[in-house]
Amino acid sequence: MSRGDQGLDEIRIVVERGGFGQNKWRWRLANDGGLAIGLGSGFKSAEDAYRAAHQKMLDLRVSKDGDRMGGSSRR
Repeated sequence: MSRGDQGLDEIRIVVERGGFGQNKWRWRLANDGGLAIGLGSGFKSAEDAYRAAHQKMLDLRVSKDGDRMGGSSRR
């Protein structure tokens, strides 16, 4: 794997409790340097937040693979 291909392979999901009230869970996708690549908030449980973050990560991987193949979904 070349250095240019490492981007999404080193992403981790971070689920945090933040704020007050019913929807206090949030997620972020972070790289090894701690830079946030994606954010989401307002989830009722840690499981819901993790599920949403995992789906976002899968969407980003699909986008990355589509770009690598030279295709585009825009017409």
